[in-house]
Amino acid sequence: MNEKRTGKGLRKVFIAGGIVLAVLLILMAIGLGCGGNRKPDQALKEVSKGEVDLMRVESSGEVPEQKGTTVAGTRTEVSQVPSIETRTIKTGSLTIEIKKGTFNRYYSQVVLIAEGVGGFVSDSRTDSSGGRITGGTVTVRVPNDSFSKVMAEFKKIGNVKSIGEQAQDVTEEYVDLESRINNLKAQEGVYLRLMAKAQTIEESIAVQRELSVIQEQIEQLQGRKNYLDNHVQFSTVQVTLLEPGAAVSGDGGWGFTQALADAAHGVVNGINAVIRFFGDALVYVLIAAALALLAYLVVKKRYGEKKASS
Repeated sequence: MNEKRTGKGLRKVFIAGGIVLAVLLILMAIGLGCGGNRKPDQALKEVSKGEVDLMRVESSGEVPEQKGTTVAGTRTEVSQVPSIETRTIKTGSLTIEIKKGTFNRYYSQVVLIAEGVGGFVSDSRTDSSGGRITGGTVTVRVPNDSFSKVMAEFKKIGNVKSIGEQAQDVTEEYVDLESRINNLKAQEGVYLRLMAKAQTIEESIAVQRELSVIQEQIEQLQGRKNYLDNHVQFSTVQVTLLEPGAAVSGDGGWGFTQALADAAHGVVNGINAVIRFFGDALVYVLIAAALALLAYLVVKKRYGEKKASS
């Protein structure tokens, strides 16, 4: 009789454990599927109305409506339009013919002109023939407000064969980046407060998932903004110095460097995706492991009682 009861008890334990594990696997698949489709988690729907309103206001940048002033019985709306600083990326290029054997002297002159206004050399390359340098290209970065002055000084170096100047207005893109970054930071603040108020593991996972996406977007936009800041503050001028009859190769060496940077960026993005996936799955794995351990202890205890009774 005891053996029959023990056998029935073991079967019930295994059946119950199997059901629990199946339910956990189903929940895990549903949870990961929702995370991949970026659907809002149910835990986020329980946020208080005050937090939702705060998120809407902070992310949209809305401000309370201001009433106008009344002058002589006429209602006049008073509005202040913020001034927007124009941001322009300036680039220039010159090809200058120099006398034979004078490359080093003119190269030093280009460097001195750039450093004289607070600039610097960002890249340089040379070509040689017959054991001596016959030409080369120097790329300098100079403060934006000194661009015209530097171009005028470079024109005095020698016989200018070609010249080019470009000005790219990036004001609109810059303002858009600032607005998007501010909105995302407002959302980040709201989710950080939600994280502090989370009561369950599911709520924490849901909030952390949304927070990770927002923070990644902020980093990408901030990187682009930093790039614009750098190129707005410092203009780029490429000066090519050539002896009569010489030619400079067109390979500037930048393509390989850019390819490496793009490849590294792709690797980092892939690693981030893997980490987020295993971070979501880890909770379910730990719960399943705990239940498996519990089932093992119960079976072990039952087996010990059966062995002792026999």
